[in-house]
Amino acid sequence: MEVEIKKEDTPEDIDKKLKVFSAKKAEDRKIRLSKLFGAIKLKEDALTLQRRWRDEW
Repeated sequence: MEVEIKKEDTPEDIDKKLKVFSAKKAEDRKIRLSKLFGAIKLKEDALTLQRRWRDEW
């Protein structure tokens, strides 16, 4: 997205354009984090699993 600032624009016009730009950009960055929340169900102990994964390195 681009904001075009012309030579004849007043500082108030520039502020308005930048506010609109930043508001749209903020909306694009919103991510639904609720889908990432929760707990996983493991079949074995988490510490044992972690040690096994680290031993693979």
